Amino acid sequence: MPLRRHLITLVVVAVVPMLLFAFVMTALFGRLERRTTERGLQDVGRALTLAVDREIETSLRSLEALAASPQLDTGDVRSFYDHVQRVVPWQPRWRAVLLADAKGAIELVSTQPLGSVARPAIGDRDYFKELVATRKPVFSQIIADRSPHPKPTIMMVVPVIRRGDLRYVLGASLDLSAVSGFMAEQTLPAAWTATILDKNGTVLARSREPEAWFGRPASAWFRGAGRSAGFAAGDDGGVPSYLAYDQTAFAGWTVAVSVPTEVVDAPLRRSLTIAVAGGVLLLALGAAAAVRLGRRVARPIERLVNAAEALGHGEAVAPTTSPIAELARLGTAIETAGRERERVEEALRASEAQLRAIFTSTLDAIVVADNEGRYVDCNPAAEELFGASRGVLLGRRVQDFAAAPAAADATWQEFLRKGTATGTFRLLRPDGGEREVEFAATADVLPGRHVSVLRDVTARREAEDDLRRRERESTTIATLTQRMNARLDLDEILLSVCESARELCGADAATIALPEPGRPEAMTLRQRVARVSVPLPTQRIERGRGLGGRVIETGRPVRTEDYAHDPAIADDYHAIGEQLGTCAALVVPIHVEGRVEGLLYVANGSRRPFSDLDEAVLVRLADHVALAIRNAQLLAREQEALAESEAANRSKDEFLATLSHELRTPLTSMLGWVRMLRGARLDPEQTARALETIERNTRLQAKLIDDLLDVSRIVAGKIKVEQQRVDVAAVVGEAVHSLRREAEVAGVEIDVALAADAGIVIGDVLRLQQVVANLLSNAIKFTPAGGRIRVALERMDDATLRLIVSDTGAGILPELLPRIFDRFLQGDASRTRGRGGLGLGLAIVRHLVELHGGTIAAASDGPGHGATFTVTLPAGAAGQHAETPPFTGAQSTNGRPLDGLRVLAVDDHDDSREVIRVALAERGADTVVVGSVDEALAVLEREPIDVVVSDIGMPQRDGYALVEALRELERSQGRRPIPAIALTAYAGRDDRDRLLAAGFQVHVAKPIDPDVLAETVARALPPS
Repeated sequence: MPLRRHLITLVVVAVVPMLLFAFVMTALFGRLERRTTERGLQDVGRALTLAVDREIETSLRSLEALAASPQLDTGDVRSFYDHVQRVVPWQPRWRAVLLADAKGAIELVSTQPLGSVARPAIGDRDYFKELVATRKPVFSQIIADRSPHPKPTIMMVVPVIRRGDLRYVLGASLDLSAVSGFMAEQTLPAAWTATILDKNGTVLARSREPEAWFGRPASAWFRGAGRSAGFAAGDDGGVPSYLAYDQTAFAGWTVAVSVPTEVVDAPLRRSLTIAVAGGVLLLALGAAAAVRLGRRVARPIERLVNAAEALGHGEAVAPTTSPIAELARLGTAIETAGRERERVEEALRASEAQLRAIFTSTLDAIVVADNEGRYVDCNPAAEELFGASRGVLLGRRVQDFAAAPAAADATWQEFLRKGTATGTFRLLRPDGGEREVEFAATADVLPGRHVSVLRDVTARREAEDDLRRRERESTTIATLTQRMNARLDLDEILLSVCESARELCGADAATIALPEPGRPEAMTLRQRVARVSVPLPTQRIERGRGLGGRVIETGRPVRTEDYAHDPAIADDYHAIGEQLGTCAALVVPIHVEGRVEGLLYVANGSRRPFSDLDEAVLVRLADHVALAIRNAQLLAREQEALAESEAANRSKDEFLATLSHELRTPLTSMLGWVRMLRGARLDPEQTARALETIERNTRLQAKLIDDLLDVSRIVAGKIKVEQQRVDVAAVVGEAVHSLRREAEVAGVEIDVALAADAGIVIGDVLRLQQVVANLLSNAIKFTPAGGRIRVALERMDDATLRLIVSDTGAGILPELLPRIFDRFLQGDASRTRGRGGLGLGLAIVRHLVELHGGTIAAASDGPGHGATFTVTLPAGAAGQHAETPPFTGAQSTNGRPLDGLRVLAVDDHDDSREVIRVALAERGADTVVVGSVDEALAVLEREPIDVVVSDIGMPQRDGYALVEALRELERSQGRRPIPAIALTAYAGRDDRDRLLAAGFQVHVAKPIDPDVLAETVARALPPS
């Protein structure tokens, strides 16, 4: 039902019981009158209380001002007494002023002369004890003063505190008659009474009959009315009264205003008396309707009131229902408002908590400043940034921490004008550190509060600076690397490095020192780039002396800030610094394969020291210099190797051409004579000449092959010499004998001078004979017809023999003389081509001589003046038997020395077998020839054989297998050993030793000389 209908119903019900309405209105009027009286009493009481407070406060502030007198700071009681005498006349409510010390002893009383007879102390007074305990102003109860004519008074005392200590107690006695006069001055309605009570309920003043009530205790009800403001009904001097009371703020007094109840209630009683008679009936008639209607309307409204009060207090709102639509909507609205308020308050609390959490936990510093720029709040990040605690920061200004306070103050003023500001500044921390700070500020985030967010960007700025430096360094080094790759000239690269070092280190000069050629222990300055160009000093940088010498010695960088006065620098090196204008310097080593191969300097003409970063940059540049040096060395080695390779290729080509010539030339003559012999068109003289030519060229081919094999053994390190006692004179004689026929054919005469006391050497007789034969062959080859060769052997001392082979031949070019013993060296082809040979003989001679512990030297006065070769060998002790040279040439074998012998010849080559058979048959031997080991063993088992001649290198089973099977057959059948001769192209010392160890008695090297073979077979037979 709408509220309108309820109101119509209420009006109808109210009109019918009119009299009831009149009665109610009378009662309400009486209540209103009473409430008006109550408010009036309270207003008057409050006004009186404030007036009393003003009077008391005036006196109290005056007394406190007196207590602050500077005379009390120094204890100048005389001056203070004079000051009090001037002040007291201006305080009409004061009767006297007294000063007591902290123990209550009275120092002065204003009404008595200073220094008069002793007065009692006030230390036993309650108000004194309370002041000492609380150190606050205290008002006493009514007391009698201690003057010659005691009067009731109230003491007002204040503490005199200096540096936290109670020095004095200053008091003033109040004139209570003045208080009564004050009350009398107040204008109150008729029948109203105002009363002032002290803290104990004793009457101090009263507007009615003050003398009668002064000092009397108020009634118990009156005293118990309360210490705070209020209103009550009670008894005032035996008269029922309404009472309003309040308490003063300073003295603790109670100010009460009362009016008799009769004055207030009499009109109401008269009106009620008139209305009671007619109202009793109306009350009975309207009670039922009022109760029912009141329940329907009052209860929902009361619930709405409660809900509204709860909403106002922020409490939960209970749901409210009502049959009245308007009240129901109002209840719903209040309930909705309650929920919305709860939601908003919860969101506000969450927002405040979130903001506080952000404020506290953010990594950026946040400070809040007032209008003067003083910090009133900050977060932990700000404490960390400023390097100061919250207590130190609060109250300080940003100008107190700025490196440039004037600029910071100007920024602050501009910020206040614009309302926002951003920028950076240098912040000085209390510990002396500096920070680069970036800030953003906003004004009046809250009234009079300005928020600034600060961020430490020191690390970022340093990183940016470092990045820019590294980018510049990388760009410079990349450019340097490109230059190094584009250039091969070391000096150009060193110049670029100096330019880069000077640029990156910001130096006045950069210098590079490298070792002197041929003197790696000393260095000289190689390149320099400087602001001011000066000639490079020539003084050497020696190990351990000066900055560079220390770097060479330690292999570590060295720096100085004052070159001229550095005690570690030798005096003679100061001249270098003076010449170059060096003050501060940094030197780093240039390491190449672990060695200090150079120095890189940077220098300043002033005392601008170099940093660790400069050192790191210089070390990187030194690595580039090291790379350039290594590249230069590698380039030099590559060029040298290329030259050697080209020379080797030329030598190889020349050697192959020579080898082809030396092989084809003899074969051509041999083939020509063989074909002519086969045609039987030659006379006996021509036939003899043909056979001699074929024999000579065959021996030449054999010698060529022997030299090639010896060179290959020399390269492989496989040539070994036996350690025997050798008669050198016999060796030289045998070599001369073997080559004399060749010399005679060439038209060269050989002179021999062999000392009889030449003695012996320890060595290999065959290899020594090869040395002499090679030297003689070489001399015969290069000496023209009619020339002479001299061979001399002499003993120089007890430890040395000397062999000299000299000739009057072609001589040696001076440029070839240092390399005359190199392999394949033949000099000018136009001069040597007709001489033949591969250029290996002298190289073999040198190696064989050195294997015997000797030396060989060549000398020549140039082309056409012949050559001299001198061999020195260590001599052996005299008086012992010496090894004789082996048989090396054929002797006359005319006749048949092998008659009756059965010889078994084994060789897989048909021509070789035929040569062996014919050669031995011509000398009387009965020769059986076979082509394999198996055939040979078959012959040995069925036929008697006196001597076995076998090739070594045969397919399937070789000569070693044959001799092993032969010896096994002899052991199994109990036969006597059959002499075995080996035929092999493997003619080395190791080959011979292996053959003898396998079971052969002797070996013959291929190609086979028939005479040598027949002689060897004859010698192989036992003496019987």
